[in-house]
Amino acid sequence: MCHVWHSSRKEVRKFMMKRTISGMIGAGSLAHNRRDFVAENVNPDRVQLNICYKNENLKEVYKELFDDATERYNVGKRKDRQIANYYEKIRQGKQEKLFHEVIFQIGNREDMAVGTLEGNLAVKVLDEYVKDFQKRNPTLRVFSCYLHQDEATPHLHIDFVPYVTNWKGKGMDTRVSLKQALKSLGFQGGNKHDTELNQWINHEKEVLAELAKQHGIEWEQKGTHEEHLDVYNFKKKERKKEVQELEQEKEYLTAENEGLTSQIADARADIKLLEEEKIQFQKDKETAEKLVNDIKKLSDEEVELEINEKTTENLNELNINTLEVAKENIIETLNIDTTTEITNINGIKIATLPVSGTISSRYGVSSSIRSSKHTGLDIAANQGTQIKVVADGTVTCASYSGSYGYLVKVDHGNGVETWYAHTSKMYVKEGQEVKAGDVIALVGSTGNSTGPHLHFEVRINGEHVNPQNYLY
Repeated sequence: MCHVWHSSRKEVRKFMMKRTISGMIGAGSLAHNRRDFVAENVNPDRVQLNICYKNENLKEVYKELFDDATERYNVGKRKDRQIANYYEKIRQGKQEKLFHEVIFQIGNREDMAVGTLEGNLAVKVLDEYVKDFQKRNPTLRVFSCYLHQDEATPHLHIDFVPYVTNWKGKGMDTRVSLKQALKSLGFQGGNKHDTELNQWINHEKEVLAELAKQHGIEWEQKGTHEEHLDVYNFKKKERKKEVQELEQEKEYLTAENEGLTSQIADARADIKLLEEEKIQFQKDKETAEKLVNDIKKLSDEEVELEINEKTTENLNELNINTLEVAKENIIETLNIDTTTEITNINGIKIATLPVSGTISSRYGVSSSIRSSKHTGLDIAANQGTQIKVVADGTVTCASYSGSYGYLVKVDHGNGVETWYAHTSKMYVKEGQEVKAGDVIALVGSTGNSTGPHLHFEVRINGEHVNPQNYLY
């Protein structure tokens, strides 16, 4: 049956159908739009038919739009008057919303229902309409856009951040402003019933109506094309409209409630994870304390001999057992800090050290938890300690990687790569450019780990080398 809609535009216009065109302000439930949960009004068998045009993280969009402007604004300002986080400023403020949502629809469930020939035509028109939306509205930064086909009528959700640049008034020169963003598009506004937003929505409805007309759909504008009604029928029809509006409002409120329920579930999961980490930390602490007590039982003279007569280089050449390695690591009080002398790797300048802490396991040694030689340097530090990238480079991996836990890899060029493993949290993503000293993650104990520490590796042309040759 779909072949009917591929006939010529001239032929289609012979069968012009009249349909309403709706443009309304949405509730802005991003979780509902993404279908992170399925509300009562959603047909789960049709969810896969929804079209996702854009799904970006709102906080990242704010950084893209406003970070440079925030930095310019803060120059020369007292610390208490600086803007630390523009996203949070807007979220907590009352003048502007973080983002806005509009919903566009052709017809209703009676004449353009999903799954029907007419409903499929509505999908086609809405699909054409949305593709030029961002180009037509450059000051409305779209970050989320979905065409839903799993409810009663196909409809389009567009979520955007309105902003203005080169602002000459008080505050930042680039800022969130719906009114100014729409004014820059040519909508000047009038009285309270003729605002910039109303003018813009009506304009977009006209754009949609023109596209619909090309597909045989004539815009039925309410109040101009309706037949004369007697008083009773008029009131009856108006009451029906009110009921529909209330049902729609209920739909959005249900979606918001489901979204909050989902957030609560996520928070409970996070709490459970933290409790498990706390239990594991306590176990690791008890193990470490037991090991320290075992070492204290050794002869003081033996310990003194180990410290004073053996250099680090000589100790590494000895065939020592696992207990002796553990004893050396715990007794050693060498703390890594930013004052340590550093060098370069294969021509790549090492500008900083990854973390401040105590060496807990050296490169090349075996232990009770690993059969093969250690491929890196373990640096014990408190949970949550900042991890810094040692040199400029590009992030090639930022994900969970088996025994490494949460792992960040950075390519520095010239065949040089550094690895940062067992992290609790990562602040970078694959493909991101980083500078020496940038905080890329936090110390943790994920993967095959017995306690909070950083497993740091240096690889040259894919082969791991001793990091101590380059760090101190």
